[in-house]
Amino acid sequence: RACRAGLAMQHAMPGFNAERTIKLVMRIGINTGPIVRGDLGSKVVRRDYTVIGDTVNQANRYEAKCPHGAVLVSASTRDAVGPLGTFREAEGLQLKGVAAPVTGYVVETMASEEPE
Repeated sequence: RACRAGLAMQHAMPGFNAERTIKLVMRIGINTGPIVRGDLGSKVVRRDYTVIGDTVNQANRYEAKCPHGAVLVSASTRDAVGPLGTFREAEGLQLKGVAAPVTGYVVETMASEEPE
């Protein structure tokens, strides 16, 4: 669903920009793995529902390396999507905080619906 939503967001950008003087570009990074989610903070000062963890941080790093107008995913996301999507390999990505280069995958297409 996240990959499909990412592509839909990118496809909507030209229409969004047609109504504006200043044109915006968007990059989307998606990763799959364990996270911690919930209300963090204090009731007195500030409480936010959020997600944290290495999986979230890696998604942010994939977004930073993503070409404008694209959706870049990790190998774990590509593997989870399987045959529902087509991808173009992006080798040698140097992600912040990761010693060795990694391979990411630009989402090319997604099946319109998940199988039953």
